[in-house]
Amino acid sequence: MKYEKLRLSVILIRQRFKGEADYQRMGNFLRDCYLANGRQEHSWHVACLDHWRWHYLATCRLLPTMEDAVTLWETRNGRLAAFIVATCHDEIAIQVHPDFRSRDLENDMICYAEERYSDVSRSGKGRILYVPHFSDDLLRKKILLERGYSMGHTRESHWQWTMGDPVPVCVVSPGFSIRHMQGEEDHSARSWCSWRTFHPDELDDAYDGDSHWYCNMESAPLYRPELDLVAESANGELAAFCTISFDPATSSAYCVLTGVIPEYRHLGLGEALLAEGLRRLQLLGCQQLFGLATDEGENQIYRSIMTTMRTAEVWVRDGFSFGADAEGMAGELYH
Repeated sequence: MKYEKLRLSVILIRQRFKGEADYQRMGNFLRDCYLANGRQEHSWHVACLDHWRWHYLATCRLLPTMEDAVTLWETRNGRLAAFIVATCHDEIAIQVHPDFRSRDLENDMICYAEERYSDVSRSGKGRILYVPHFSDDLLRKKILLERGYSMGHTRESHWQWTMGDPVPVCVVSPGFSIRHMQGEEDHSARSWCSWRTFHPDELDDAYDGDSHWYCNMESAPLYRPELDLVAESANGELAAFCTISFDPATSSAYCVLTGVIPEYRHLGLGEALLAEGLRRLQLLGCQQLFGLATDEGENQIYRSIMTTMRTAEVWVRDGFSFGADAEGMAGELYH
């Protein structure tokens, strides 16, 4: 299959993930994409890659290994042009450098993902695959429509603060204080805080008490304890958290986790933590901060600080089978 763009033809070779050197290449690739896209979030922030590896893979074990979850597209001279990350057993994230983006390349990546990363449909008939895209990404939307995808139930809000935007002063509610994590001595309390935040309807007895996962969080290359903030009540209970990763290479940051346990919501704790995180980021020379919200609670926190928001949709193809529509599966491609 030959891809044409700007009257140039470049051979792209599909490669499986081989190890740590590829992971470093992927991180630098995302930095290049971010800068080439004018500091706009058309691909993952590099902190999202770290969080995927050190939390979703290492802790949640959504997939066995990175070798199982990553496919790369590169030129013959080894320049990375694009890659796919399987974010779980039936969903992918597509990352494409703007120098190489074309209809044919994106179609090939989606086609390959249907073969490599789809799962058995919940109906038991055919396969299923979820593919996110920004609502204003008309190219990917058109490809998905042509391949039989439709809008799923998940919508995401991608928030952004840029240097020069106003920074409101958020006063901490009486009886609470803000501090950063103190390492292993805070792991148990921080783990419990996450459980109460993300499992509000489950019985306390369902919590397994394992806080070792936080060691994985702290292993991420961009992790900084001073940007891993918590709100503590007067009785010493952790009531809210806000974990931010800062990338000095691009002077940008990403809020990878934020939340408030149910009984302490609507006190402005999440907003106060984010404001304090931004104050600390400014001292580091940060030019932009990004955050992803998937529910109204997270939107409320980000909305208090950030004024720019883009929506993304997760589209789904359900019930398909492999066969004549599986185009572009060759190992060596032309772009």
